[in-house]
Amino acid sequence: MVGFAVPRRSGGYVAGIGRSIVAVDWSTRTMTSMAEVDEDKGNTRLNDGKVDPYGRLFAGTMAIEVRPAELERHQGSLYSVTSDLTVTKHLDKVDISNGMDWSLDHRTFFYIDSLALTIDAFDYDSDSGLIGNRRVVYRMEEGEGLPDGMAIDVKGHLWVACYNGGRVINIDPAVDYCDLYVTSASLGLNECQDLGLKVVLRSHSQGEHEGTLSANCSTDHW
Repeated sequence: MVGFAVPRRSGGYVAGIGRSIVAVDWSTRTMTSMAEVDEDKGNTRLNDGKVDPYGRLFAGTMAIEVRPAELERHQGSLYSVTSDLTVTKHLDKVDISNGMDWSLDHRTFFYIDSLALTIDAFDYDSDSGLIGNRRVVYRMEEGEGLPDGMAIDVKGHLWVACYNGGRVINIDPAVDYCDLYVTSASLGLNECQDLGLKVVLRSHSQGEHEGTLSANCSTDHW
């Protein structure tokens, strides 16, 4: 199974297949093994992977699933591979190694272990590629889906796909995260095309605040 594929500057791709990191030459349809991970295990595979701003490949593993999201716990790891094919293990006892990205100043590494239901942050050393000082940026609740793939935008906000949750969430890691609860909904003017929502924001450090959101529910298209 292919876990990830990222383009190479020299052409082709680097992909994670099984527990192997391989170079893929699209023109000749050939693969060349570059590195192996989890060599002491027979029940894991590579899942998500991404290249840091300095050209290091970060890639994580997970146990092979019996059914979607049903697997032996704590079998995965997080690795990095440099251009000289040096492999470094950063984390072990991971459930499902998934989304990852770096802050705009490259000083923070964001990471998702899906079954932990958290988006975590680490201090990032750009010279060594090492991570440390793990902390939770956002914690999801049971029933909201599993945090999966992740990307960062030009504002430094994280966009997280929620597997089995039917949504994508937007997180500002620079502020204390909060829980949003919708308490009321009403249709307004403009032929009932304006939807108003009353919401409660529950901050983990500043308590509870009420507010409103509005959206136009027109079915017109461009």
